[in-house]
Amino acid sequence: MLRLEAGNVSPEEEHFQLAYGDVQTQSPGEWIPVARVAVPEGEAIRMEFLLDESRREDAPICETARAQVQYFLITKGESDPWKYAIYHCGTSANVYSEIHWSYHPSSKPT
Repeated sequence: MLRLEAGNVSPEEEHFQLAYGDVQTQSPGEWIPVARVAVPEGEAIRMEFLLDESRREDAPICETARAQVQYFLITKGESDPWKYAIYHCGTSANVYSEIHWSYHPSSKPT
């Protein structure tokens, strides 16, 4: 079973970036980057917070992001959770959520 673990996620590697913001009052460029999530390796999904979880202002945002990653990549039980999360990036649910997912393929030369 997959599990979340803290760790560095390279922005050059394939990953998701999660951002916090309100689509009705902010443009996507104003959203606050919250975390990056790496492609699962074995049973682990690395998640790197870009905010400080220990700050009182950031803790609830980080917890919401963690809960979404847990739900979409583990709890939901999709046969291919990574592929489903890529799909989720293009849904209206993602747009109107307070946590917005964006998919970033690897930018490393092949």
